[in-house]
Amino acid sequence: EKPASTKAAGVEKPVAPPLPFQYFGRLTENGKTEVYVMRGDELITLAPGQKIGDYRVEQIADASISFTYLPLKMKQTLDLK
Repeated sequence: EKPASTKAAGVEKPVAPPLPFQYFGRLTENGKTEVYVMRGDELITLAPGQKIGDYRVEQIADASISFTYLPLKMKQTLDLK
């Protein structure tokens, strides 16, 4: 009889789900830029530090928006291309 394998079958490191946001656009008025994303049918204005559901907005750059998926503390990036 072989000893039971110590490797857990099919157990993988948890992975954050794909970002539920899609880049919509940005608007600059009076030197202040607002960035908009869509989540389903909902239009959301983003600001650094803002929490949206299980996500926190970390940084808004010209080419990407950085989020943290809070349950797993994993960083995710939305490319603005």
